[in-house]
Order: sequence, then structure tokens, then C-alpha cells
Amino acid sequence: DNVDQEAHWESKSIDLEGKQNLYLSFHITEDGALDADDFVKVGYKLGNDDTVIVWEQHGEFDDVMVISPIPAHPDLKLIMKVKNDGSEKIYLEEAAATVIDHTDLSKGFSSFFLVKN
Repeated sequence: DNVDQEAHWESKSIDLEGKQNLYLSFHITEDGALDADDFVKVGYKLGNDDTVIVWEQHGEFDDVMVISPIPAHPDLKLIMKVKNDGSEKIYLEEAAATVIDHTDLSKGFSSFFLVKN
């Protein structure tokens, strides 16, 4: 819905200490015509550190899957920030932190981003 300001979603703390080959993934969709000043940003936060943004989109998009490597940490949170100022809607379909095989995830999405650190 119309938030007219930045809205913030944060997952519960996830303990990934000692894990390897970790990735975050966000599946995001939208409905409407987003303006250039509307945005979506996704990333993660380690403990009380600042949020690390791994992908952002300003303006129009369709169906997006974002995948990015993440570090192992005992207090990791997934973060999504959005802003819209009209009747547009932005949907967080799924957010995950997991070990994944990302070789075939692009099927079925109009946009697919693999962010490399």
C-alpha cells in the first residue's frame, strides 16, 4: 500500500555461525506503475552493524529473484526497505538464508540477479 516514506522489514535473528556456502534470497513482485522515486532495497544486517544493501531497484520492475552470498554469523537478519507514494503495491513473496544451488533459479522470473561479493 501507499507508505509515502521508507518502510522497513527485518527478519528474526538467524544463527548461521560455522555454516558455509550461505546465500540470501529474496523473491519480490510488484503491482502498479512504480515511479522513479519509489524503491526496493534488500540486504542483511550482522548483529548491531549497519545494514548491507546487496541489491536495489528504483522505479518499475516485475518479478525479481535476488540471490547474494552472505557471511556466517550468529546474529544475521535479512532486511528489506521499500518506498512507494501511490496505489502501487510491493510484495515480499519469500526471503531466505540458506545453502543453495543457484544454477537453475532463473527459470520463471522476468529478472534474476546473482550478486557476487
